[in-house]
Amino acid sequence: MHRRDVKASVGLHDAVGHAIVIADHMEHARPPVTCKRLPIDFQAVQYGAGNIAVKREKEVRMDNTEPGPGSRVTMRDVAREAGVHLSTVSRVLRQSPLTSSLTPTAVKIRKVAKELGYEADPLAASLRSGRTRTVGVVMTRLSDVVVATVYEAIEQAFSKSGFQTLLVGASDEPDDQQRKADLLLARRVDGLLLGASSLDDAFVDRLREQNIPYLLVLRRSGDHPAVTLDDELGGYQAGRDLIAHGHRRVGVVAGSSSVSTGSDRLQGFLRAFAEAEIPVDPSYIVAAGFHVEAGREAAEVFLQHKNPPTGIFAMTDYSALGVIGAYREHGLKVGRDFALVGYHDMSISANLSIPLTSVHSPLYELGAQAATLLLARMAGEEVTSVRLAPTLNVRESSAAMWPPDRATA
Repeated sequence: MHRRDVKASVGLHDAVGHAIVIADHMEHARPPVTCKRLPIDFQAVQYGAGNIAVKREKEVRMDNTEPGPGSRVTMRDVAREAGVHLSTVSRVLRQSPLTSSLTPTAVKIRKVAKELGYEADPLAASLRSGRTRTVGVVMTRLSDVVVATVYEAIEQAFSKSGFQTLLVGASDEPDDQQRKADLLLARRVDGLLLGASSLDDAFVDRLREQNIPYLLVLRRSGDHPAVTLDDELGGYQAGRDLIAHGHRRVGVVAGSSSVSTGSDRLQGFLRAFAEAEIPVDPSYIVAAGFHVEAGREAAEVFLQHKNPPTGIFAMTDYSALGVIGAYREHGLKVGRDFALVGYHDMSISANLSIPLTSVHSPLYELGAQAATLLLARMAGEEVTSVRLAPTLNVRESSAAMWPPDRATA
């Protein structure tokens, strides 16, 4: 019986190491040989009697050679070039040059790393730290200028702090919001910003119980930390303006009562009328929503009323635009035949043919504050909810005094 040994020595990338395959071939008894398929960008090259090296198509990587073009420079490469131990390079490069003491060895290592073009591997860093330096953001109505402005501020604030944001859109349905948030958590985000929470949101309670860093933005829910507008104050300002200009019958294009933006604005509006001792007819409050079509739908209800309202408070500028369009189709002009107040003061509002009175919201500041507070929570700090005060910009759509005989008719 004849026996021959074949040894194959395979040299791969440093992270892979060396593999030795020994196959014994015997006459009449040949055991199975297991082979692994190499990546397509590797080639096997025969050297001498049985020695096999493996090279990439664009480089041959041996222990004592420089990294080839297109390959990632590793800490091992830096250590080899600097003539120090790998652990020393690892310790130096993981420290901030601004906070660590720069010894001659550290200076040399950083100089070599820069010359070689070393860049830290973010995936490896996240595996070591358990953090991905990403933040998940759940928002509704992503095409909305309000939401876009808030998100722009959020993204820029996190970017300056070295974080990326993952944005997903959700409906106003709590189940959809939870499903989208769970998708982000599955991607191991370091924190969550929720701009789509309802007033009674058990999902947010679960986040708190599981110690997941989170923050609500635009809308509040219970005692959870949030950065919002003082929407009650905004609704109050809108109501006071219409009362001050002689209106007693005022319609409201209301949003959903299940979200704080809708309920708070309505409560503020009702407070203004209660203080003025003016009764509010419930039939003038139409819960249609925040979008343009909501304004059109509510306007049709107002126009069919036996005593149509002389003034209207729309809870967004979008719904205000819908009101304007519907009334125009009936030959009625805003500012002349009825007064109108919107909310958020979008840039278009002051540039309409009849400029729109609107409650101005500091949206960019709101987004930036939300990012700052979530960063603090992610760092283990306690934070307090913030409410930013809106201001009313009075324009032609509501500025005229309403004739007393028409206002009380």
